[in-house]
Amino acid sequence: MNIKKKILPTRAQFLKGVLAAVICTASSSCSYFLSERGAGGLPASLSYVSKDEANPVVSWQQNGLIVLSRPAPAITQRDDITSLGFVPLESLERGTWLKINRLGQSVAVMQGIKELTQLPAAGFSSLEPGTYEVKLKQENPLWYAPDSYFKSRNQLVPTAGDRSRYRRGALGDRAIFLSASLALHNAVFGSPEVGGLQLSPSDMEILYGLIGPGTLVEIK
Repeated sequence: MNIKKKILPTRAQFLKGVLAAVICTASSSCSYFLSERGAGGLPASLSYVSKDEANPVVSWQQNGLIVLSRPAPAITQRDDITSLGFVPLESLERGTWLKINRLGQSVAVMQGIKELTQLPAAGFSSLEPGTYEVKLKQENPLWYAPDSYFKSRNQLVPTAGDRSRYRRGALGDRAIFLSASLALHNAVFGSPEVGGLQLSPSDMEILYGLIGPGTLVEIK
């Protein structure tokens, strides 16, 4: 970074600076260089270059500018940086979040990188990996039955939004919705049609009290 300050030196001051640079060089504490001659036989610029990297380079331009500059520090190789592996960086700062492990078939409530509790569940095969967000928590939730629900029972398929599509009890007495079609619930009898993750009533009660709308959910 260069810092420039405008001054107006006289001819005598400029020549005095040249003499100072020569003396400085003789003391071996710094060196200087003169560029091409400018108007009136004076150097176009004069620079004092300190041999101490902590001190800046001082350049006195004939046009009245003094330029202070310091070399950039050398790049240092760091081998002692701690890696957090697969832990997402945003997880360190986001507070409480939910980690769903399909392979381990578990649901873990996390606080940053610390695991608060881990709960068993069923229905992992229906989940798609990705990052989600809790959209809604609901007690005595309603489940919206798709067309397949009626067709598999040889029933007349109602129109979209019909009241007969809304089924109470299919998701148990508590549900945490990640989307309109994906929920964590405590239905007594899980089914592929309902989908989602099925937890026991007691585990669902714990989870329901720990997370809320906006909570980040990662499925891996």
